[in-house]
Amino acid sequence: MVRTVVVLVVSLIGLAACGGEDPTADPTPIQASSSSVSSPTASESESAEPEVELWQQKSRAGAKAFVDHWLEALYVAQSTGDVGPLQQVSHRKCFGCNGYIRVTRNIYGAGGRYESGPWKAMQKWIDQKITLPRPRVYANVRVPESVEYANPDAEPERNRGNTTRYAATLWWVDDGWKVYEWEFVL
Repeated sequence: MVRTVVVLVVSLIGLAACGGEDPTADPTPIQASSSSVSSPTASESESAEPEVELWQQKSRAGAKAFVDHWLEALYVAQSTGDVGPLQQVSHRKCFGCNGYIRVTRNIYGAGGRYESGPWKAMQKWIDQKITLPRPRVYANVRVPESVEYANPDAEPERNRGNTTRYAATLWWVDDGWKVYEWEFVL
């Protein structure tokens, strides 16, 4: 607080010495900002490390969390028709992933839609025989009830919800996880 007052006084003296202004004019009030004292400088905020989500970490816990992230991307694709996020988290050779992408494109491309809630991994565990950087994550996934309209004139196709076991083989590629294989497990 004392520093702020000293800076203000020195600034006012400097302004008075500069001249060029009408000495009889009302001085412009100076408002001290409390945030200017505590806010970081541009160089401090630029050097701050961005927070890394658990699913972005190359670890066993990160691999398990990535399955949830992949399921979120699947939900975006199914509910909006935007397959971009799902493509970003899926390896280009992932047969199961490409199947979801293809079906979603076909439905939305024909003017149809898919109504469902998000898929949710209820339990996840890692195959202990397979290690990083290509772990295999098993998940019991709750697949909610859904309604599929293949096109605007199509009769709705209803699917009952269930819990299904899937296995996701992940690969660490370009500093991030990708689903290399997504498969139904009996």
